[in-house]
Amino acid sequence: MAHILGAKRYQYFEKETGAGSDWGTRPTTPVLVHCPTTQCGLKLQRNVVKHNPFIGQAQRRHAQNPNSMPQGQIVLPLYGKVPTNTGGKSLAQYFLELATDSQETLDPRPSIRVFDIGRDGAGATVAGHEFTGMRVNKMTLKGSSDSGFLELTLDLMGKTELTLQAAADSLPDDRTKLLEFYFSDTTFTLGGSALTIDSFEWSIDWGLKAKYMNGSRPNKLSAQHNVQTLTVTPLKDSGTYDAYQRLQEQTELTNVLTIKGLHSGTGSTGNYVQGAFTFGRCSLMNADEALTQDDFAMQPLIFDVLKPDTSANQVTPVWTEEA
Repeated sequence: MAHILGAKRYQYFEKETGAGSDWGTRPTTPVLVHCPTTQCGLKLQRNVVKHNPFIGQAQRRHAQNPNSMPQGQIVLPLYGKVPTNTGGKSLAQYFLELATDSQETLDPRPSIRVFDIGRDGAGATVAGHEFTGMRVNKMTLKGSSDSGFLELTLDLMGKTELTLQAAADSLPDDRTKLLEFYFSDTTFTLGGSALTIDSFEWSIDWGLKAKYMNGSRPNKLSAQHNVQTLTVTPLKDSGTYDAYQRLQEQTELTNVLTIKGLHSGTGSTGNYVQGAFTFGRCSLMNADEALTQDDFAMQPLIFDVLKPDTSANQVTPVWTEEA
């Protein structure tokens, strides 16, 4: 009897086209991008209603599923590899742009098709899923000295699930070039000055809202807002941020988060893919203190990321290849 092994499971992703009720359309020439994930929790969430009318009996007689939609999370490390079919973009840039591009555009948001494939021990496909119209509802990018790597979590919502197509049932041969972004290569500047940090977390909440109208699958799926926060944790080695806490007015700073990872020769120059993210207006919300008896005193700094009073976005990304 066939059975699926976790080690044989993998995912492909494909950017889609379409807007409004036609979002989630497969392009004429599909481009499948393979990227290993550490977690894929996507599933078709069914809105099952258990009816219990007054029929003179204690036991329920039936249930119905009026509507459903695919949703869940995928978790993956950031990779510097530049596939041959992403227009010169690394896998890190490919996935981060799904959540960070067009920051003032609520609809249409970028969407992808996710192929989740399960194989048995001999490598034969047993079952799988094809989720369409998947958009990023929430994003969290984080890294720490404890984990040593950067990790991206994408909370996705979408349109429907189809029968898995055989077109995605293949694997590239150059997966040895998949090297994670190290946290030790991350740098951070706070108000123009370099700051040594023990961890960071950048989150975006798009507040996706689905409308089914008179259908069993979402007719519309639009973002409602763009709320971003940034948390960095340095050592507590002075009273600088305590002074900010005591101020009645808000303190705003321009911060820059720079991440990079080896592209293993898949890029066009240098050795690294680098992403520099400038947060033009970071409003300090809180300067916590984390202190235990057997560790260093740390000071998590929590910022609300605001939009400048210009045409600029909350965050300005610049992707380059470096030596």
